Order: sequence, then structure tokens, then C-alpha cells
Amino acid sequence: MKKLFRNKDNLLMAYYSKTIQEEELKNKVREEWFAGYDNTDIPGKVDFYVGYNGTTYLWAEAKRGVKRNIYEQFVQLILTIGKDRRFTELDAPDYLGSFDAEKIGFVHFDEVSGVFEQNDFNWNVVPSDHTSKEFNQLYNMVHDTLKTHVFVFNFEKQADSLRFFIKDKFSTTGRRASKTSVNKNNFPHIYRRWLKEVKGSLAVEWEDLAEIGIYDCHFFLADLMSQDNSTLQENLSVLLKKDHYKVNTGKVQGNNTYLFANFDFNDGQMAHKLFWQRYKRPPRSEYRDYILERADRLRPQDIRERHGSYFTPMIWVEKSQEYIARVLGENWQDDYVVWDCAAGTGNLLTGLTNRYNLWASTLEQADVDTMKERVSNGANLFGNHVFQFDFLNDPLVDYTTKEGVFVKSKIPHELQNIINSPERRKKLVLYINPPYAEGDNRSGKGRSGVAANTAVAKNFGSSMGYAKRELYIQFLTRIYREIPGAIIADFSTLKNLQAPKFADFRKMFCLTPKAMFIVPADTFDNVKGSFPIGFKVWKTTDIEPFNGIVSDVYDSKGELLPQKQIVSYEGLRFINDWTLSFIDDSQESIATIIGIANDFQNQRTVRIERPNRPWNHQYQWQITEFNIIESCIYLAVRLVEEATWENDRDQFLYPYDTWRTDNEFKTDCLAYTIFSNKNNIRSSDGPNHWQPFTETELGITDELPNHFLVDYISGKRRPTIIQTELFDIQQDCEPLRFSPEAQAVFDAGRELWSYYYQQPNADLNASYYDIRKYFQGTKVDKKGKEVMNTTSEDGIYTKLYSVLRMAHRRLAEKIRPKVYEHGFLK
Repeated sequence: MKKLFRNKDNLLMAYYSKTIQEEELKNKVREEWFAGYDNTDIPGKVDFYVGYNGTTYLWAEAKRGVKRNIYEQFVQLILTIGKDRRFTELDAPDYLGSFDAEKIGFVHFDEVSGVFEQNDFNWNVVPSDHTSKEFNQLYNMVHDTLKTHVFVFNFEKQADSLRFFIKDKFSTTGRRASKTSVNKNNFPHIYRRWLKEVKGSLAVEWEDLAEIGIYDCHFFLADLMSQDNSTLQENLSVLLKKDHYKVNTGKVQGNNTYLFANFDFNDGQMAHKLFWQRYKRPPRSEYRDYILERADRLRPQDIRERHGSYFTPMIWVEKSQEYIARVLGENWQDDYVVWDCAAGTGNLLTGLTNRYNLWASTLEQADVDTMKERVSNGANLFGNHVFQFDFLNDPLVDYTTKEGVFVKSKIPHELQNIINSPERRKKLVLYINPPYAEGDNRSGKGRSGVAANTAVAKNFGSSMGYAKRELYIQFLTRIYREIPGAIIADFSTLKNLQAPKFADFRKMFCLTPKAMFIVPADTFDNVKGSFPIGFKVWKTTDIEPFNGIVSDVYDSKGELLPQKQIVSYEGLRFINDWTLSFIDDSQESIATIIGIANDFQNQRTVRIERPNRPWNHQYQWQITEFNIIESCIYLAVRLVEEATWENDRDQFLYPYDTWRTDNEFKTDCLAYTIFSNKNNIRSSDGPNHWQPFTETELGITDELPNHFLVDYISGKRRPTIIQTELFDIQQDCEPLRFSPEAQAVFDAGRELWSYYYQQPNADLNASYYDIRKYFQGTKVDKKGKEVMNTTSEDGIYTKLYSVLRMAHRRLAEKIRPKVYEHGFLK
């Protein structure tokens, strides 16, 4: 079977091959769509038959290729039946049908049965002759009926609807197919099917509507919240009105009433009817408010990325309100006015009880309409406390320009009065989960320039520095600068607290949270990645530079974990600054080390590769006999602490000098690096300086080509003078001594190396990477790149490798506390 594909012009092609023969097409349609039915009792010259237990369900016409006018196929079928007159001898079918390589159509026999009663019609014409007078006469007679009553299904785009239709109309159980109920779990899946099957049939200019914040999801909600094809929720931005949609354009005409636009279907509403025959509408009442609240899940991905909006899960909504109460007191809901100025569909205010003190605004009118619909369904807000407002561009209060022009704010006067009063602002809580979009982020279409062009960026950009790229930083800045004294309670990433590039923002936003917790980012819908999102409560009256805070930590289920120190790193030097003290690429190289940036986000890229690798990273250098210990310390401290969502924003730092006299720490890091899976030295790169064993230890009689590492460990290749930034250090050249944990790694490695050298054609220059590749083999990944398999079929190797990895993990556990003791991490 040839499934649907797209050609270079992005046009839909046939589901089955256009060149498929008619008999083969009938066989495939029979097998794929009508398996289990009787397809053998074909009357006369009818092409296709479907029946079950003596009931005739379908007579159909089949055509190879793709026929654009399916009505002509029905007329040919009607002529075929009329000419044969078999319907007078047999039970007429429930339906007539017609199909080609792309689609199949059905019409109930009763809708066209009247044409067979004509006494003066010449049925003795060739049915396939579409040019005959009789064919045209019959076509004109039934065209309007067919246009109204034929159900046409695209095999690929409407497969689910087709299967439902067949199950419902051609029952093998005596029962009609049951419709699927829509609930809070399946509505996003139904929406995705709707996009595939229905959206294309709407006569809508989507780009024009997107400019006013109306998207396909709003049309879907209008459909979903309908009964008898009419939307029940009158406050939604898009309403279904039987056979067309009514859209609130957001524009106001006379008498302050909204201007609406109407949109029709381009297929006579056929796809719409076929789709919704499968589902019960509207959802049960207990699901409706939840679906409206979670309408953000339906918003197109590029829009979610551009706006940076992320729905706040109820588990964190409830937890955040607990933390606000810790700072403001148990009666805070009565004592403070709460404004969510990035409300979306308003779920952040769920659970708050004093609706007299609650306000909600959001960027798009469609979301305002959704919130007002939720209010009419019982949400604890006043409708006139919900309003459309662009927080990064619109004026907060009414004002008059220097030229005498009065500018009116969209914010209701009651809330403006609070903003205008220094004392009342102290009782105003800006409770928000603002957008996280980064204006120039390379992922996500349409982000470029989003942050740079806001009024906030233009007014306060110099004080925000690099951080102005982040929309949530602009929210915090405007509140801090234009609503001084207010309380801020916000969800956001930790960049504003920790990122080195956000230092200018921290100098301006001179606050320390009064309470804070962090949670995994991927618990928020539409958020990908393993990093923390923090909730912070700030009092803008309490000016206090942020240096650090001990934050509570919750896992994805809301269970409390050990607390974590969050620090700003202000005035501190980082681990890559430390590397400058020992980089000297003028010496003979034994490997290139790749370092990248200072944080855990880049941990996976830290590695060792071939000597003198071409420079293409900000931090990479050559490992030599003069800096091998420092380089191994660098790799070990970067890798022994596992990257998690909690430490994703943590920075590796310039260490204390205590590492210099900790010889066991040094040799532990050397052993860790030699046997690290991030040591990618290969024999094909040249002499392998990382061979850790002698010929005697390995039980081989041939001489190994390189003894650098063995000589270094024994003291033969270690320089006696090590140069530092400030002075030269005299170094002893006694053999290195290893801790029991490091020695265990060497012992396990020796067993693995010895087993490798028992293999035929073992390479004397083999590295650790080569040994693993030898036993595990390689494969080609989806990108066409050769990668190493993760397992081996050699049982002895698997056991020896497992022992080595276990010893290596134990060594990592030993090194880990030293990372903090010597100041590489805080």
C-alpha cells in the first residue's frame, strides 16, 4: 500500500498508488476497511459489495487513480444499477458508494432511490460514457442531492471517522457504534485529530486572525462546547452557530459593543459533520471548566514558544500560596490585593477565596473571554476584574502627554488607584507565572526581537543589561521600577539569581527573596529540559543585594527533599578561569581536553580527544606532562557530580589552594580520568599516551609502543619544576601512591586489558576506547554517524567491564566530597 506523502510542492498525494490496478485497489480497500464483512455477493456489474448475515450494506463503484469529481462516479453507479435493474430483484443496499485511490464516499440509498422510478428515462446507455445525454441528464438530476447527502472520507486524513462510520452504519453486532465522551484527559488528543481532519475545511485566513490572538484552538473549543452544533458558552471568542463561526474581533463599534466576523466552511461542513459524529458534545459539566482553564495546552507550539507561557500545575499553585502565607501571614488574602498580570486562563488564582481582592489580566482577548466564561461557570472572580492588558507595553495608569494628549490605561480605575498610592502599593501582590521566552533564543520561530521591542526594554534596557532578553526579567523590572513597594510572588527560572550574565540585572533589582522553593521544570506543561523553576516571594520595600538563599526543594510529586543553597556567584571566579593558570600549548601534547562553559548544563560535553585537535571551542587546551594532574582534576570534578534538574544552573568555581597539598585527591582524579568513558583517545589518532599498564602486568611478550603514562606514574616522566601564576613549585618524583579506591580501578582495568590482549589481532596501541569498541561493536545512528553499541555479546568482557565501571563509580563517590571541600562547587 502506498501511504500519503508530500511532493516537492507540498501537495497531498494519493493514499494508494495512482497507478494501482482497479482489482488490486478493490482488494486493498476490502482488506483494510471491510475485513470481517461478506464481500462476495456482487450483483451484476456492480464493482464492490459489502454485506453481513444476509443484510446488504453497500454497492460501490471503484476507480483507479484519483477522480476529482466523485459525483460522476455515483452517477455511473446509478446508471449501472438502473441498466441491470437488479435492485428490483434483490434487496437494495443501505448505501451506495464510490472510491478511488484517495477517497471513498457514501450516500444512503433512500436519498437517490427516486431516480429509478422514472418511466421515460433511457437506462440502456453505457454507464461509463460520461459524455452521453443520459449521463448529463442524470448528473443534473442528482447533483444537488449528492452534494448535500454524500459523506466523503479521505482515506488518510479521515481514517478514524471512516472507521467509525463503517462500524456505526454497517453494524456486525446489531448495535450502533458508541460515541466517545470528551473528558479532561483526552481533549488534547481529540484536538490533534481535529487539526488533521477539520481545520483545513474552515474558510479562514489564519494569519489574519493570529494578529488579533485568535488561533485554531479557539475554533476547536467553540466546537467542543457545543450542543446541536451551537456553542453553549457565549463568552468565548469564537462561537459555532450551526453552519458557521462567529468570531469576536476584539474591535469595538458603536455603543461599546464588540464587532464580530463570520466564517464559513469550504466543503459544505462535510469534514466537520463526519468528525463530530464520533464524539459526544459538550463534555460533562464537571470537565468544562477544567478544559477551558487548560486551553493553553491547545495553543500552537510556536505561539507557546513565542509568548513563553507555561501553565502552572495545581500542585505548585497550592504550594506557592502556602509560601505567600508564610511571608504575609495567614490572613493575607483579606489584607492584600492580588493581581496576576500574566494570567493566561487564570488558573494561578485558583484556590484564592476573596474575590473582592483578585484581579487578572492577560495579553490576548481570547484568554480574557475564556476567563470570563470560567467566571460564568463559577470561577471565583468578578468578570469586571478580568481585563486585557499588555504588561510590557501598555500604560499602567491614565496620563497626559507633554503635548496635552490624554492617554487612557486599560487597567480598571480601582486598580489604578492602588498603583498610584505609595501606601496602598505595599498591600498589592503581583502573583505571576510570567513568560520565560528568551528574545533571541535560537529555538522557536518568531522569537527574535520579541523582547527587544517592548516598551519596558526601551525604557529600562540599560539597567537590565544582557538579562533584558528574557521576558520574565522585563516583568520583574517593570514591577520593581514602576510599582515600587509592591510584593512580587513569581515563578521563573533561576537565571535572575545565578547566571553570571545577569549580574547587571541583580545590581538594579536589589532584592533577596523572603521565601523560596524550587521544583523540576518538566512538571510544567510545555516545558522541556532538566532544570529548576523557582517560586520566590519578594518585598520590594526591603532593599537587600542577593548573595544567596537556602531554598526548599520539592520533587515532581511534591515530596520535600533536602534544602539547596542558591548563590549568585557575584565576585567569584570560575573553573575556566583556573585553567588559565596551567594551560601551555607549547609543550608536547598527549591529548586535547574540551571544557566548554562553567555550568552543569554543559557537563555532557566535557571530554578528552586526540592531541592537537583543531580549536573550535571557547575552552579547550592541550594536556601535557606539565599539566596532566590539573587537567585530570578538571575532568573529574566536572563529571563526578551527576547533572540533575536541581544543579543545572550551578557553576563550577576557581578552587581554593587546598587542592595543591591533597596528593590523594590528585591521584584519585588521575585514575578517574584514565578510565573515564569520556576519555576518547583512540589508536587511530597516533601514539596512545594513556596506556596505564606494563607488558609484565598484562602478560604479553611484545613491547607496547608507548610508556608515557606508566613512566609518569613511576616518576620517570614527571617534571621536577611546575610553573604557576605566582611562583614555581618543586615537585618530587617519587612513584605516585593511589588510594584503595583508585587501586581497585587499576586492578579491574588490568583484568580487562589482559583479556583484550588475549584476543587475536589485538592492537598494542589500543586505548580504553578501542577496547570497548572492539568488544561492543558499532552501529550507524539515525544521523548516519557511526556510534558504539552499549552492550557486548562477549560474556567475559561484559563481566570485566561491569566490575571496572562499579569500581569507577566508587572512586567518583570518594572524589565527590572533595569537589566541595576544595571549592570547585558551593
